[in-house]
Amino acid sequence: MIRINLVPEELQKKKKGQIFKKILKSIPLEILVGSIAGVLILLVGVHVLLQMTIFLKLASYGRQKARWVSIAPEKGHVDKVLENLQILRKKIDIVERITIEKRISWAEKINVIGDMVPQGLWLDKISLSKNVFLIKGSAVSKKNDEMTSVGNFSSNLKKQKEFMVGLQDIEVGSIQRRNIHSTQIADFVITLRLDEKFNR
Repeated sequence: MIRINLVPEELQKKKKGQIFKKILKSIPLEILVGSIAGVLILLVGVHVLLQMTIFLKLASYGRQKARWVSIAPEKGHVDKVLENLQILRKKIDIVERITIEKRISWAEKINVIGDMVPQGLWLDKISLSKNVFLIKGSAVSKKNDEMTSVGNFSSNLKKQKEFMVGLQDIEVGSIQRRNIHSTQIADFVITLRLDEKFNR
């Protein structure tokens, strides 16, 4: 089929593809090849840069992971120390609350205990836990009157006003007897409770 177009060439509508082909034909081959090569080089450069960034990130992650593994045991030790420190701080707070705010002189009480200890009786442990004050010790006597010795010691402490400040309910727990080379020894525990007004 033959088409006859009487419209002048400059006024004829041109298709987009023809326009693009005409533009490509008008660009020198060297410039076209150089532009394509430049775009390819740019894409390769961006790709290499991204690969290097990923590699550096992976290397940094590996170093951080190795460092974390190396310090994990030390971190566990530090956590344990901090936990113990927290426990000690709580105990210190209890002692400070009792000694400073409530004005209980524990040094004076220790001195009284030392003065009241009779011959044949010795102390193993003196402790303060929450609202309980404990005195643990042992007694020995050739006359087999260890229980009497412990009872007298407890009574003498109770009679000392400076010792009983802030304390109440002094009690002697069950006495455990044992023998060491045919010598009878009585282990005892004396329990005192803090007065409520000193335990708030």
